[in-house]
Amino acid sequence: MAGMSIKSWIYHQSDSQTDNSISYRLRRKRMEKYLSFYKSTVMEEVRSENRRVEILDLGGEEKFWHACDRYIIDTSNITMLNLEDRQADSSSESMKSIVGDATDLSVYADQSVDLVFSNSVIEHVGDLSKMKAMADEAMRVGKHIYIQTPNKFFPIEPHFMMLFVQFLPKKLRVKAVAKKWNLSREEAISQVNGTELLSLRTLKKLFPGCKVSREYFFGMTKSFSVFR
Repeated sequence: MAGMSIKSWIYHQSDSQTDNSISYRLRRKRMEKYLSFYKSTVMEEVRSENRRVEILDLGGEEKFWHACDRYIIDTSNITMLNLEDRQADSSSESMKSIVGDATDLSVYADQSVDLVFSNSVIEHVGDLSKMKAMADEAMRVGKHIYIQTPNKFFPIEPHFMMLFVQFLPKKLRVKAVAKKWNLSREEAISQVNGTELLSLRTLKKLFPGCKVSREYFFGMTKSFSVFR
């Protein structure tokens, strides 16, 4: 903490992209929880069928999976679906990228994928109706789901790294984000419109019948993971 103000230190520790931050360690711990869920639940169902697990990652990136335990890549076929092409650059034949919309998975039949996975994406798909569409499609297509998203009521907005900005009216949010990150008004509007955090109450409505686990940061809930 030497040379840092308390405010700067808190921002630093809550940034999951910083290797030595608490938030980064929490993210690693989250991956460990996901691995445990994967091994104990999803793998157990396909083990007797002697095949690989089929994972559909909504909004995913290859680097995320390489940061996870190698066991997942070695035992699954991972399809990463994004609005734009993010062609996998790995030599692994088990990973591929496709273009699609997480709110419309009509190309997939009901319960056709072993696991629908998503990490910090549902808060970016649009308004509540879009979020519901993504949730409904994930539950329809996946035999299991594992969806992670930040908590709206955590003090620091994780995308903009600003205190309580998520509770401001949209016009003030745009001004604050533009000033903080030196963006044009148009760029700030795009960023703000593309980010809408969820509360636990909303999350439970979107994913009825699913379990929700919490990730804590200094006793406060930093994010949620929904699984079935």
